[in-house]
Amino acid sequence: MPEPQPTPAEAEFVRGFRLHHHATLYHGAQFPSGRVIVLDDTQGFVGATAAVSVEELLRGGFHNARIEWADDPIPDGGGRSTAAAG
Repeated sequence: MPEPQPTPAEAEFVRGFRLHHHATLYHGAQFPSGRVIVLDDTQGFVGATAAVSVEELLRGGFHNARIEWADDPIPDGGGRSTAAAG
């Protein structure tokens, strides 16, 4: 018998973020598996960088970047926050 599939309400969603690196803003997404992708649409073409985790992404060329998660509230409750990333 096949395993029951999750309902849409139970399904996990991609988590969006902005990556700030050397005065350039990149848009990215973290998948339920933990894998991430970042898009560079600042040029005349779109480039993408993918990694198995946020930590690997930062180690792989985005040193001293800052990640701003779409769903993180600002501590005073006023909206999103930014978090420094290693």
